[in-house]
Amino acid sequence: SKLYAEAGDNFFMLDTAKHAHLHETSAPEDVAKAYYDVLRQIQDALQICPRAVILVDELETLHPGVAAALIPVLKGNPVAGVSTKEAIYILTSDFGKEGASRGMSFDNIKSEIYRFSAKIYNDLTVANYVTILP
Repeated sequence: SKLYAEAGDNFFMLDTAKHAHLHETSAPEDVAKAYYDVLRQIQDALQICPRAVILVDELETLHPGVAAALIPVLKGNPVAGVSTKEAIYILTSDFGKEGASRGMSFDNIKSEIYRFSAKIYNDLTVANYVTILP
């Protein structure tokens, strides 16, 4: 994970870009390797600071099998014995890029995010953690 010195020892950005090349036809062992890499990055960050702020940028670029690593973390399950409950997780996506949600009501935006998540992830738990910021 990348540590931003200006934010102190409690802000981490997961390096998900290195897994952006994975797609639906990727070998299962490559997806599994990336899945465990994401978990390791989270574990490493939480060992340094249990109350870390962890940023997962461009969530939609992650292979669903890799993004699945976030589900137990968001549910508060420990990662290799390290608690995940005290950390703050920020997940971003380009969902609203280029005004895709302009003029939509809050309920319509939330519905679109849910559908967007359903296309990418089999487990819709991620969609249940969505907070829309202005």
